[in-house]
Amino acid sequence: MIAMHCAGAQVATAICRTRPVQSQCTRHKLALGPIPQEEHHFARTRKVLTLRQTYLVDNVTTSGNTLAAARAALGFGAALSSPTPPAVARRFKLRSSDARP
Repeated sequence: MIAMHCAGAQVATAICRTRPVQSQCTRHKLALGPIPQEEHHFARTRKVLTLRQTYLVDNVTTSGNTLAAARAALGFGAALSSPTPPAVARRFKLRSSDARP
């Protein structure tokens, strides 16, 4: 976990799904493409966040739709993925130095 390597980092569940979604693996097998941003069904929880830099972390990013949906639900936050595909870096306006793990 990234937070284990960053002094003072905190992990908070600040968004949740309001409905289940089909796994991306299943969608890929059925040739359905990525889950659209609006079909992720994320909502903000009542978790109060302190004023600090907030990172949304996705361990596998292809289209960037999950990160975009999470950021829309939370209202703020920087997107992180490992590795960050170039298309996602462009979508979130990350510099190449930001896109490295």
